[in-house]
Amino acid sequence: MIHNSFFRDFEVKNMYDDVKIISDFVERTNKTIKSYDKATSDKALNIIKKIKLNVDKVKGEAKLLSELAFKYSQLTYKVNKHEDTFTPIAIFSKRKYNKNIGSMLVINNKKNNIFNTVMGLQQSIFADENKLKSIIKKQFKNVNIVDYVKENYNKNDIIKAYKYKIVKARVGKVGEKIKTVMSNGLVETINTVKSDDKTGKNDWVITNVEGEQYVIPHKTFEKKYNQLPNNDGYYQPKGELVSVVKLKDNITFKASWKEDMKIEKGGFLVVSNPDDIYGIKKEAFFNTYKIKEVENIEEPSDER
Repeated sequence: MIHNSFFRDFEVKNMYDDVKIISDFVERTNKTIKSYDKATSDKALNIIKKIKLNVDKVKGEAKLLSELAFKYSQLTYKVNKHEDTFTPIAIFSKRKYNKNIGSMLVINNKKNNIFNTVMGLQQSIFADENKLKSIIKKQFKNVNIVDYVKENYNKNDIIKAYKYKIVKARVGKVGEKIKTVMSNGLVETINTVKSDDKTGKNDWVITNVEGEQYVIPHKTFEKKYNQLPNNDGYYQPKGELVSVVKLKDNITFKASWKEDMKIEKGGFLVVSNPDDIYGIKKEAFFNTYKIKEVENIEEPSDER
């Protein structure tokens, strides 16, 4: 009985230490959550609220356990002292002895209940912690893209690459909205087809090998693509070298076409023109570009 009670105390204290670590993580997360978009922030705050509530419950149970453990140790001392007495036990002493033993059993049952309660709370806290980490992992930093590149990269990070995969392309209709959706369902950006004020030429709508669509100005399209002979609607990239850097974070930024663009960590930023920095998803980059000069870069594994 005493042995079992000791290990219950020890396990609950270990649980409390684990919960304290999570509590500290939650507090750190709570300080940075304001930088999240509102939907993500609200979702994370609800989880944090639940974790904090359960952490407070664990603290309360741990405090109660400490009080019971103190009472239990006092009773244990009295019982052991009584058992060590070699004189015959009087009826009064026997009753007191039995009462102490009974009290120890009651306390031990309460401690076991506390253990089960804390174990349930701990499992709930662990599950919510994983949910919170998942939200954070998917969170996109909102950045000024020019400042972000300046602060996070230097010339040694620059990779030279060129596009080589054939694309399908058509002239867009003015006002047409094109949503660029990644294969994983992430909406990368939305762009609206416009007409050049000087030439009157409409933007082009490109569909790449993965089925993703995006918009580029007529002038840029003519500079980068050649139409394939006898193959209307399909175009070959001219192989222009561009400078790219590999992303270290999930980011969202205002693109040159005045719309938000989201790119996940591991993707690439085309940084050849500071006035027209844009992102490419990792899989799309390796499926459509070839690297000319590269250091310390890994292609995605076959598991993707």
